[in-house]
Amino acid sequence: MASAHPASCVFAVVAGGSPVRLHDATTGGLRATYTPRHRGEFLDPPYAVAWTGGGRGLLAGGARGVAAFDPTRPAEPPLAHVDVRALPPLGVVSCLAASPPAGVGAGGGAGVVVVGSFNGALLLLPPARGGAGGGTAGLCTRGATVLAPRGGTGPTAGGVTCVRVAADGVTVVAGARRSAAVGVWDIRALRCGGGGVSTATGADPLFELPVDSGGPQRLHLDVSACGRWVVAGDAAGGVTLFSLSTGATVTRMCESPAGQDPLRGSPRRVGAPPSPSPPGTRVHLALAAGV
Repeated sequence: MASAHPASCVFAVVAGGSPVRLHDATTGGLRATYTPRHRGEFLDPPYAVAWTGGGRGLLAGGARGVAAFDPTRPAEPPLAHVDVRALPPLGVVSCLAASPPAGVGAGGGAGVVVVGSFNGALLLLPPARGGAGGGTAGLCTRGATVLAPRGGTGPTAGGVTCVRVAADGVTVVAGARRSAAVGVWDIRALRCGGGGVSTATGADPLFELPVDSGGPQRLHLDVSACGRWVVAGDAAGGVTLFSLSTGATVTRMCESPAGQDPLRGSPRRVGAPPSPSPPGTRVHLALAAGV
C-alpha cells in the first residue's frame, strides 16, 4: 500500500454470512468480492483474513479451511485451498498470519503462513513454490506442522484468537482466550521433516509472555515491523510492551481503574472524516534509538 499509487490502497473485510470484501482505503467504496469455493462447493463464510506475499495473495479462513485468492482476479475461484477437517486436531479457523515478504529466516522463513484455530491448535504452512512470499497462492501442506496443546494446557489451549509472524520469518507469537500467557515459538524447532503433515503435541514455546486474557473475549496483539517488540492487551484494560528477543516486560500502560476499559474507540462508518478529538487514553512511548 502506497499513497503514491491509489490503486494499491485497499483493505479486506470479513463478516458473517458474506464473502471477503475489498474496499478502497481512500473512499471506502467496494472494489471487489472473493467467494471461498472448493471444487464448486461454497465454503462457510470466513472468520479471518490476511495478506501474503506483500499483497500478492489474499487468504481467508473459516470452518472448513483456508482459501487463497489472487487479488487481481476476484471473479475466479481460489487458487489454493487447505481443508482443516483433514488435519486433526485443527478446528475452525480463527485467525491467519503470513510472514513479511522481507523475512530472512533460515530454512526459508519467508512465505510461512500460520493458521490459528478456536480449539487451540496452530497450523504452520511452509513456503509454497513460486519464490519468496509463497507466490500468489501462498499455501503448501507438504512439510506442514500442526502444533497442538497437550491435555488442555499451554498458552493456546483456550482457543487462539490472534497470531503474528515476526520480521525474521521464523518467530511466531500467538495469543488465546482464557489464557494467562502469550506463547512465542521458533518454527524451525517444530518442523519434523518429511513430505506429509507432522503433529507436534505439547511443544514448549521459547518463552511465555505474562498476559491475562481473562474470559472468552478476543485477545489482540501485534509485533513491531522491526521484529523487536510485542504489544498485547489484557483483561484489565491494560497494554504491555515486551521484548521479543528476551520476553522481558519493557513497560505497561493504560491500566484502567476499577476494571473500566480506557481504550475506547470512536465509532466510525466507512468513508467518514476522522474525529478531531476521539475519546480514550493516548500514550506515547520514547523507545531506544533506531526503533
